[in-house]
Amino acid sequence: MSWLKTAALLMMTTVLFACGEPEEKVPTDPEDVALAFFTAIYVDDNVEKALEVSGPDLQDLLSHYRNVTAIKRHVIGMEIESPDIQVKNSSADFFRKLTDDVEVELHFSAYIDGRVYKDVRFVIVSQEFQGQWVVKKVVADPFASNG
Repeated sequence: MSWLKTAALLMMTTVLFACGEPEEKVPTDPEDVALAFFTAIYVDDNVEKALEVSGPDLQDLLSHYRNVTAIKRHVIGMEIESPDIQVKNSSADFFRKLTDDVEVELHFSAYIDGRVYKDVRFVIVSQEFQGQWVVKKVVADPFASNG
């Protein structure tokens, strides 16, 4: 009978550990870091998550604006909600360990007032800070105009 109690206790312990929060995967590739940055801002509306994958200069800029709406408007220049985000191109290659900076191209697709809105953004992802990939800079939209 004691083996039955031991087996039941073992099963309950397994169930308790299996029901825990899933661990978030730390992005290790430049493409994953860029995607995590924009997902934090546009999908999760979470500045803290974006700060975790940002370089020091970008962290200062994001901290200055403090909220997601201001970051979307002033830092990224694209005010959309819950877009589909896809990494389309990257300057990273087989020799990515030999370079500090990688340019990543991301395509955004969202609905605004029932119409499909598509846009492209480029970011510079760098590993010169702490030896891990972080978003160093959001490249200004070359097609944006001020009127």
